[in-house]
Amino acid sequence: MRTFAYLVCVLLALSAASSAAASESVGSPNRGRLEGGISPENSLSLRVLPGYVAQGVVFGHPDLVALLERASDKVAKRFPGSQLGIGGLSRKSGGDVGGHASHESGRDADVGFYRTTLRGKMMGATGFSRVYKTGVSGDGSKFDVARNWAFVEALLSDPHVHVTNLFVASHLKRRLLEEAARAGASERASEQEGICM
Repeated sequence: MRTFAYLVCVLLALSAASSAAASESVGSPNRGRLEGGISPENSLSLRVLPGYVAQGVVFGHPDLVALLERASDKVAKRFPGSQLGIGGLSRKSGGDVGGHASHESGRDADVGFYRTTLRGKMMGATGFSRVYKTGVSGDGSKFDVARNWAFVEALLSDPHVHVTNLFVASHLKRRLLEEAARAGASERASEQEGICM
Protein backbone atom coordinates (compact mmCIF):
# COMPACT_ATOMS: atom_id res chain seq x y z
CA MET A 1 0.00 0.00 0.00
CA ARG A 2 1.31 3.44 -0.90
CA THR A 3 1.11 5.82 2.02
CA PHE A 4 2.35 9.33 1.61
CA ALA A 5 3.10 12.02 4.16
CA TYR A 6 -0.08 13.94 3.69
CA LEU A 7 -3.67 13.81 4.62
CA VAL A 8 -6.52 14.70 2.38
CA CYS A 9 -8.08 17.21 4.61
CA VAL A 10 -11.05 18.38 4.93
CA LEU A 11 -14.32 18.04 3.20
CA LEU A 12 -15.85 21.07 4.83
CA ALA A 13 -19.49 21.54 5.58
CA LEU A 14 -20.13 25.08 4.34
CA SER A 15 -23.27 26.91 5.34
CA ALA A 16 -25.17 29.79 3.81
CA ALA A 17 -23.72 31.93 6.61
CA SER A 18 -20.22 31.38 5.26
CA SER A 19 -17.78 34.16 6.03
CA ALA A 20 -16.95 34.54 2.35
CA ALA A 21 -20.10 35.84 0.65
CA ALA A 22 -18.34 36.45 -2.69
CA SER A 23 -17.16 32.83 -2.86
CA GLU A 24 -19.15 29.78 -3.68
CA SER A 25 -18.35 26.09 -3.63
CA VAL A 26 -20.82 24.51 -6.03
CA GLY A 27 -21.59 20.82 -6.18
CA SER A 28 -19.56 18.17 -4.40
CA PRO A 29 -15.80 17.75 -3.89
CA ASN A 30 -15.75 15.17 -6.69
CA ARG A 31 -18.12 16.92 -9.07
CA GLY A 32 -18.19 20.64 -8.67
CA ARG A 33 -16.77 24.06 -9.31
CA LEU A 34 -15.34 26.95 -7.34
CA GLU A 35 -16.20 30.62 -7.63
CA GLY A 36 -14.13 33.27 -5.87
CA GLY A 37 -11.50 30.85 -4.60
CA ILE A 38 -8.27 32.11 -3.07
CA SER A 39 -4.81 30.70 -2.55
CA PRO A 40 -3.10 30.46 0.85
CA GLU A 41 -0.20 32.86 1.29
CA ASN A 42 3.19 31.65 2.40
CA SER A 43 4.06 32.57 5.97
CA LEU A 44 6.34 31.37 8.74
CA SER A 45 3.79 28.68 9.65
CA LEU A 46 2.56 27.68 6.18
CA ARG A 47 4.15 27.05 2.78
CA VAL A 48 2.34 26.35 -0.47
CA LEU A 49 4.52 23.79 -2.24
CA PRO A 50 5.86 25.21 -5.53
CA GLY A 51 5.01 22.19 -7.69
CA TYR A 52 1.32 22.69 -6.96
CA VAL A 53 1.56 26.42 -7.66
CA ALA A 54 3.03 25.56 -11.08
CA GLN A 55 0.08 23.22 -11.74
CA GLY A 56 -2.42 25.93 -10.77
CA VAL A 57 -4.15 23.75 -8.16
CA VAL A 58 -3.76 25.91 -5.06
CA PHE A 59 -7.17 27.58 -4.82
CA GLY A 60 -9.73 26.90 -2.15
CA HIS A 61 -12.86 28.32 -0.64
CA PRO A 62 -11.83 31.18 1.69
CA ASP A 63 -13.16 29.24 4.70
CA LEU A 64 -10.85 26.31 3.88
CA VAL A 65 -7.84 28.59 3.38
CA ALA A 66 -8.55 30.45 6.65
CA LEU A 67 -8.90 27.12 8.48
CA LEU A 68 -5.51 25.92 7.24
CA GLU A 69 -3.90 29.23 8.21
CA ARG A 70 -5.45 29.20 11.71
CA ALA A 71 -4.53 25.56 12.34
CA SER A 72 -0.92 25.99 11.15
CA ASP A 73 -0.56 29.15 13.26
CA LYS A 74 -1.84 27.26 16.30
CA VAL A 75 0.72 24.48 15.78
CA ALA A 76 3.52 27.01 15.27
CA LYS A 77 2.63 28.78 18.53
CA ARG A 78 2.85 25.49 20.41
CA PHE A 79 5.89 24.21 18.49
CA PRO A 80 7.89 27.26 17.34
CA GLY A 81 9.50 26.80 13.95
CA SER A 82 6.77 24.50 12.60
CA GLN A 83 5.75 25.01 8.99
CA LEU A 84 2.84 23.24 7.30
CA GLY A 85 3.16 22.15 3.67
CA ILE A 86 0.12 22.69 1.48
CA GLY A 87 -0.20 20.63 -1.69
CA GLY A 88 -3.16 20.33 -4.02
CA LEU A 89 -6.40 22.18 -3.44
CA SER A 90 -8.50 23.07 -6.50
CA ARG A 91 -8.13 24.94 -9.78
CA LYS A 92 -9.15 28.60 -9.72
CA SER A 93 -12.58 27.76 -11.16
CA GLY A 94 -12.71 24.23 -9.78
CA GLY A 95 -13.37 21.21 -11.96
CA ASP A 96 -11.20 18.20 -12.72
CA VAL A 97 -7.72 17.94 -11.22
CA GLY A 98 -5.64 15.19 -12.81
CA GLY A 99 -4.83 12.27 -10.53
CA HIS A 100 -7.56 13.16 -8.01
CA ALA A 101 -11.13 12.00 -7.56
CA SER A 102 -11.98 15.17 -5.64
CA HIS A 103 -10.44 18.67 -5.37
CA GLU A 104 -13.12 20.09 -7.67
CA SER A 105 -14.98 22.57 -5.48
CA GLY A 106 -12.43 24.14 -3.14
CA ARG A 107 -13.42 22.20 -0.02
CA ASP A 108 -10.55 19.73 0.33
CA ALA A 109 -6.78 19.92 0.44
CA ASP A 110 -3.70 17.73 0.50
CA VAL A 111 -1.70 18.76 3.54
CA GLY A 112 1.81 17.57 4.36
CA PHE A 113 2.41 15.93 7.69
CA TYR A 114 4.93 17.48 10.03
CA ARG A 115 8.19 15.53 10.02
CA THR A 116 11.51 15.46 11.83
CA THR A 117 14.90 14.09 10.99
CA LEU A 118 15.71 10.72 12.55
CA ARG A 119 17.50 12.66 15.31
CA GLY A 120 14.33 14.60 16.08
CA LYS A 121 15.12 17.96 14.46
CA MET A 122 12.06 19.63 12.93
CA MET A 123 11.97 19.78 9.15
CA GLY A 124 10.45 22.53 7.06
CA ALA A 125 7.73 21.98 4.50
CA THR A 126 9.61 20.55 1.53
CA GLY A 127 7.16 18.11 -0.04
CA PHE A 128 5.51 14.75 0.47
CA SER A 129 7.21 11.45 1.12
CA ARG A 130 6.09 7.87 1.62
CA VAL A 131 5.61 6.97 5.30
CA TYR A 132 6.05 3.34 6.34
CA LYS A 133 4.35 1.55 9.22
CA THR A 134 7.42 2.24 11.36
CA GLY A 135 6.69 5.97 11.09
CA VAL A 136 9.88 6.50 9.09
CA SER A 137 9.62 7.99 5.64
CA GLY A 138 11.30 6.93 2.41
CA ASP A 139 13.44 10.06 2.50
CA GLY A 140 14.78 9.30 5.98
CA SER A 141 12.43 11.62 7.85
CA LYS A 142 10.12 10.65 10.70
CA PHE A 143 6.40 11.23 11.30
CA ASP A 144 6.14 13.83 14.10
CA VAL A 145 3.16 12.48 16.00
CA ALA A 146 2.94 15.32 18.57
CA ARG A 147 2.80 18.10 16.00
CA ASN A 148 0.53 16.14 13.69
CA TRP A 149 -1.92 15.50 16.51
CA ALA A 150 -1.80 19.22 17.42
CA PHE A 151 -2.70 20.01 13.80
CA VAL A 152 -5.57 17.50 13.69
CA GLU A 153 -6.85 18.81 17.01
CA ALA A 154 -6.71 22.40 15.69
CA LEU A 155 -8.70 21.41 12.60
CA LEU A 156 -11.36 19.52 14.53
CA SER A 157 -11.78 22.12 17.26
CA ASP A 158 -11.94 25.13 14.95
CA PRO A 159 -14.87 27.34 16.02
CA HIS A 160 -15.57 28.71 12.52
CA VAL A 161 -15.52 25.70 10.20
CA HIS A 162 -16.88 22.19 10.57
CA VAL A 163 -14.50 19.54 9.25
CA THR A 164 -16.39 16.47 8.13
CA ASN A 165 -13.52 14.11 7.23
CA LEU A 166 -9.77 13.69 7.48
CA PHE A 167 -8.36 10.85 5.41
CA VAL A 168 -5.31 9.23 6.96
CA ALA A 169 -3.67 5.83 6.43
CA SER A 170 -4.71 3.38 9.16
CA HIS A 171 -1.24 3.00 10.71
CA LEU A 172 -0.89 6.80 10.99
CA LYS A 173 -4.43 7.15 12.32
CA ARG A 174 -3.52 4.70 15.09
CA ARG A 175 -0.46 6.81 16.01
CA LEU A 176 -2.54 9.98 16.05
CA LEU A 177 -5.23 8.50 18.28
CA GLU A 178 -2.60 7.12 20.68
CA GLU A 179 -1.10 10.62 20.88
CA ALA A 180 -4.58 12.05 21.46
CA ALA A 181 -4.99 9.73 24.44
CA ARG A 182 -1.53 10.71 25.78
CA ALA A 183 -2.44 14.38 25.35
CA GLY A 184 -5.59 13.87 27.41
CA ALA A 185 -8.24 14.00 24.68
CA SER A 186 -11.42 12.40 25.93
CA GLU A 187 -12.29 8.91 24.70
CA ARG A 188 -15.53 10.28 23.27
CA ALA A 189 -13.65 12.99 21.36
CA SER A 190 -11.19 10.43 20.01
CA GLU A 191 -14.04 8.23 18.80
CA GLN A 192 -15.65 11.16 17.01
CA GLU A 193 -12.48 12.39 15.39
CA GLY A 194 -13.69 12.35 11.83
CA ILE A 195 -10.40 10.65 10.95
CA CYS A 196 -11.05 8.16 8.18
CA MET A 197 -8.80 5.48 6.71
